[in-house]
Order: sequence, then C-alpha cells, then structure tokens
Amino acid sequence: MASLHALETPPGLPVVDFGERAAGYLERLAAATHDAFALRLLRELVVRRAALPPPARRVPCPHDLHHRNFLDDGPRLLAVDWEYAGPGDPAADLASCIGYNAITGARAEALFDGYGADAAELQSRVVASGWIFDCLWYGWNAVAALDGLKPDPEEQSRLAARLRA
Repeated sequence: MASLHALETPPGLPVVDFGERAAGYLERLAAATHDAFALRLLRELVVRRAALPPPARRVPCPHDLHHRNFLDDGPRLLAVDWEYAGPGDPAADLASCIGYNAITGARAEALFDGYGADAAELQSRVVASGWIFDCLWYGWNAVAALDGLKPDPEEQSRLAARLRA
C-alpha cells in the first residue's frame, strides 16, 4: 500500500471522501427508516469529520481493501475491484483495510512499518478514520438491505457495537 500511496495522483480526478459517502448512506437510511441510531451516527460523523484535519496529500487509493478484493499470485498481491478508487486520504484507505480484515497487533504494526518515517502521523489519522470507515460500512450494509440485498447480520451487529463504543 505504501508503494501505491507514493504514486502521484493523476490530475482532474474527483476526490473520494469516506466521510461524505458515509453521510450519504446514513442520510438515506435515516430518511427511509427514521432510525434513531443512524441519526445519532450522522450527528457524530459531522463532529468527527470537522475535527479531522485534511490529509497532507491525496494519493491513489482503492478504497475497498476487503480480503475478497485481493488476489495472491505468489510473488505479488493484487488489488481488484477498483469501483471506488480515486484520490483520497491514505489513512482512510488503510482504515478500510484494517476494518474489513480485522487487522490488529503485529499485523497492524507491519502494515504501518511500510510507511517509514510517516507511520506515526499516519497511524493517528487511521485511528480517527477507522470510526468514519465503520460508519461508511454500516451505512452501506443498511442501504443495501433497503435495496433487497442481504448483508451479514453478524457483521452489521459488530459494526453497530464498535460505533456505539
């Protein structure tokens, strides 16, 4: 990920903002269901986004680093499903990877080690971005359910518990 994030972002591409997307999903959920939890998340999301300063730079990001979107061909690990790709905050990209794949402890340390001198600053942004990513994931699942898809109810419960903490 550090190698991808080190690339220059092509000019003219729209920035991908996890917080903006999360707000859109939560707004749609709240409007359709009048869900008090979604409304609470939306209010808190506004506060947390305002408290998070902009990243030092926008970088190329897949923004969907779920384990099902990686192919391991031996010498390389390839990311697929670039539907949500675009310039973004590298901390948000890592937060999605950590959140989707439950990366903790030594695995998380190894992920940050790839960033060298920038790791400490990036790590604090990832923590703040993790909650925002959980809002995005929770909102996406809930809106998908409104559209007739069947997200994993255990996953949704885990997300709700993390967001309530």
